[in-house]
Amino acid sequence: MATKDVIPEEAHVGPRGVFDDAGFTEVSRPTLRRVVMRVDF
Repeated sequence: MATKDVIPEEAHVGPRGVFDDAGFTEVSRPTLRRVVMRVDF
């Protein structure tokens, strides 16, 4: 999620910061609130 105002139904995917810290990068943004992240090994 790209916002800190996450509703409980969306919390299971995790906040963007967790993925940023793990080395993921943004590959698309299907909605204003959703971000698709990817990590290359």
